[in-house]
Amino acid sequence: MGELKTGRQKGGIMSRSHWKGSISVGLVEIPVDRYPAENRNRFDLTLLDRRDLKPMWFKRYHKVSGKDIP
Repeated sequence: MGELKTGRQKGGIMSRSHWKGSISVGLVEIPVDRYPAENRNRFDLTLLDRRDLKPMWFKRYHKVSGKDIP
């Protein structure tokens, strides 16, 4: 028989389950794995000004009219 693979794949990396257990109904036992619903592998970087190491902000505006773009 072939090998049974469990888990979700995204980009070729298997995620680990948070919890493993089983549900039993009568004489039947069903294995259950719980996986995370979101992926938190990202992190945000803040640009800092070299002179005083304070955060830099970017403003979106229309070049011709000079009005802010939300």
